[in-house]
Amino acid sequence: MLILTNILPSRPHYLKFTSALPITRICLLLLGDRPSPFVATQILNLIGLSIQMSSSFNRKFELVSGWSVLKTVLPPVWDSQVNKAAFDLLLGRCSVDIGSATPTPSSTSSSRSKSKQPKAPSTTVSCTHILPTIISALQTGLIADSDHHHAADSSEGIYLNPFWTYFILTWVSAASTTETSMENLIEELLTLHATSSTFRQIFESHQTTQLFIDTYKSLVDKLSSASSISDWNARILEKLTHFGLALALDNAVGGAQKREVSSFAGFFGVRSLDSCFVDSGPDPVRRKCA
Repeated sequence: MLILTNILPSRPHYLKFTSALPITRICLLLLGDRPSPFVATQILNLIGLSIQMSSSFNRKFELVSGWSVLKTVLPPVWDSQVNKAAFDLLLGRCSVDIGSATPTPSSTSSSRSKSKQPKAPSTTVSCTHILPTIISALQTGLIADSDHHHAADSSEGIYLNPFWTYFILTWVSAASTTETSMENLIEELLTLHATSSTFRQIFESHQTTQLFIDTYKSLVDKLSSASSISDWNARILEKLTHFGLALALDNAVGGAQKREVSSFAGFFGVRSLDSCFVDSGPDPVRRKCA
């Protein structure tokens, strides 16, 4: 996998490879149905590279149901590296350098001089197809984490033998990694909504907005039946509420979906949409809801 991703950034090598094999099907074949986070990250990087190499890749990948496969396969293996690769793909930030097979000394020195100049991170969306996968990963991770906290609370005071103690400690460590990934994911969504007009435009799609609403609803339903809510779940619910209310204030979102988000926000103690924002302009400034 590493050899492939190291060779293909060379345009001649990429063109030669794709002329012999269908890159869309190769991506799905390498991904499999149960990839590791490392494999998932490399495939996302390869997809980002392919989009930059070929303007028709998006359409071809959609024809083989590639985006639907990503939405199904990636959420269970989501971690910080997969999260980074997914947002890099969303924003067209290719994590590999694209160049010729044998760079000349002048081109090498030129690239070095360019690399010395820091570039502001892009906030322009270039691959909208990956967003449903990102939101699906959010839903899967939030439900899993809420289950972890519920199980951990239920096991307090119960004697466990050394084997089960080791098992639970390992499980809690994995849960902590997922929590960090989910929190980073939500922060990325909040930042992009506040800074990127192209990101906000994605939610003109009723289907995309509904996908987030379903994610929000699933967590609210899960927590509403819990005997207690952990600090982490409360913090995550607050951030989800901020993002939901930001969508509700956006003119691109339909009235029915705005009311649906508002009703969920009521669960968190938010009485009105304006209570979370300084103003209701096109780029409202978030403030902590109370």
